Amino acid sequence: DAFKSEVYGKEITVERVISLTGGFNGYKLLDEKGTEKSRDKRELDEMLDALNIQVDNPVAVLDQEEAKKFLMGKPQDKYKFFLKASELERVNRVYSNTAETLGELREAHDKVVQSLETGVRRVENLKEKYQEHCKLQDLENKVQECEEKYAWAIWHEINAKHEEMTANVEAYQKKLAAKQEELRLTEEAANGTTDERDEKTKHIRDLSAEAGEQADKKKKLQAQLKEILAPLKARERELQSIEKREKQTKRALAKEREQLKKLRDEILRNAGSHESEQAQKTEMLQKSETELSELKEKVDGLKQSLSDAARASEDTESRLLAAKNEF
Repeated sequence: DAFKSEVYGKEITVERVISLTGGFNGYKLLDEKGTEKSRDKRELDEMLDALNIQVDNPVAVLDQEEAKKFLMGKPQDKYKFFLKASELERVNRVYSNTAETLGELREAHDKVVQSLETGVRRVENLKEKYQEHCKLQDLENKVQECEEKYAWAIWHEINAKHEEMTANVEAYQKKLAAKQEELRLTEEAANGTTDERDEKTKHIRDLSAEAGEQADKKKKLQAQLKEILAPLKARERELQSIEKREKQTKRALAKEREQLKKLRDEILRNAGSHESEQAQKTEMLQKSETELSELKEKVDGLKQSLSDAARASEDTESRLLAAKNEF
């Protein structure tokens, strides 16, 4: 197969340039028309490898210098001859170029990985921002929905208030019409005869006077009722106090009776004891009977006071009833 036939055509000419004045020194690659296409040494090596042209192999091209080294050279020179003849030198060169290319590829790979890591982090950041943007969009949609609901709620509330106010206005208008009709009837009645107006005015004055008299009477009756209720309340308080003292006296009387019973029982049990003890107990018995008599008198007095209070209360109640009936 031709090497880059679209560039060089059917023929490739390699021209070696040696400059004496310090100009260009190297190789030129010419196409089939003799036009220069490249000065790159790598281009030349690539062409030689593609066409399997071994210029440096002494087996293919044995010049005078290489023959001299092969025949009379040192072992090192013969070893180099062997490397060239067996293409080990070319393989070593290809291996070195491959290792160099591999190193460049690794560096490029590391750079690409680093750039990819930066890109991945950037993509992750962009994803987070996108998710936040989506959340923000959702929140904006919710806010818009809430604003719409709020607007509708306000509209419904205002509409309800408007309907309520409209109903109130209609009711007031009906009342106003009724009042206007009533006012018209009143004006018509007021525009009647003079005698009717005088009679109505007199009747109103009489009612006002009667109302004033009834108000004065009511005040007097209220004052009388207050005077009547004052002693009744005092009697009620006195009655409560008497009932309380009666209860206390009854308890004391019951207690004295119990003690008297105990003394009598003790005297009966100890009837045959010493005379001094009998005299002492007799004296205690007499004392208890005296106290019992006094308590009976107090109870009788309390009963009499209670009876008087009850009669006074009944009297007050009858007066109160009469005052209420009169009122």
